[in-house]
Amino acid sequence: MAKVDRRRADICALVRQALREASTRGRRIDTVDPILICAKRMYPYLSDWVLHEYSRTALRVIASSPRRPDPTIAPQTTLLAHLIRQ
Repeated sequence: MAKVDRRRADICALVRQALREASTRGRRIDTVDPILICAKRMYPYLSDWVLHEYSRTALRVIASSPRRPDPTIAPQTTLLAHLIRQ
């Protein structure tokens, strides 16, 4: 249980830091690359596999947040939702 909570805390911190860096530079986060760079800076002791997992999860959190800057890009939640829109 403690391991799950630690990972969740690490990912939340990574999301906050990546969004902070993107807002200071005036950029959007659409790919995993800027999050991965931030993760390598924040957690240099973690393996590459874990950093990629953290970055992918952080990108999912950022992409699914309701405060997305571009409202025309909505994340697809399920296959059925995608089929209903067609």
